[in-house]
Amino acid sequence: MFTTALLASGALMWGLSFTTVRAASPSGESTSPHEGWVTGAITAWLGGPAVFGVNQSSGSGYSISLGATDERGAVVLSRLRNGRPVPGTYAVTRFQDGPESPWELHAFIALGPVEKALGAFHAVSGSVTITSSTPSRITGYYTMRAIGWLATEPEDETREIRLSGNFEAAPSAAPGSVEMSLQGAVNGAARAGAEFGPAGSAT
Repeated sequence: MFTTALLASGALMWGLSFTTVRAASPSGESTSPHEGWVTGAITAWLGGPAVFGVNQSSGSGYSISLGATDERGAVVLSRLRNGRPVPGTYAVTRFQDGPESPWELHAFIALGPVEKALGAFHAVSGSVTITSSTPSRITGYYTMRAIGWLATEPEDETREIRLSGNFEAAPSAAPGSVEMSLQGAVNGAARAGAEFGPAGSAT
């Protein structure tokens, strides 16, 4: 079981748990790399594994988790429906009620280790380009603008970052779930969730 839960608010409420290890090569290095660069309110470099999976509850939602087990932070790309993203460029949009376009994705960014979070942000604009998409591999790159808070000033939820990166994601090795939420003054509340299906079930 691969389980990730990310909860962020101005009060620094967090939860994160894992019950499976990331996909790795015999040398112990990740076989699904992610690299990202953050500038603006905070400067950071992101790395670590990248996995994707289908939402088992709806059968149509999808998430690509970039660096969720890495202490530098994580980026979670998600869509609530429309299945695995095909090659093309997707608009990064805020979480909101109503229909979701087949050509939009949402993103949540958590910086720093869970035990000592540096900040949390949700993307408000940008794009994700999927360069290849198969049941065994999704590759692409992204650039986006995000708004949120820093641990040093959690009451200010209007801090802005810009980030860009690239990834080569593999299917989740086992059933699991990803859930994330950002609560506070930024656009009320933003939330998204997905459950990873077993490897081979992603279509």
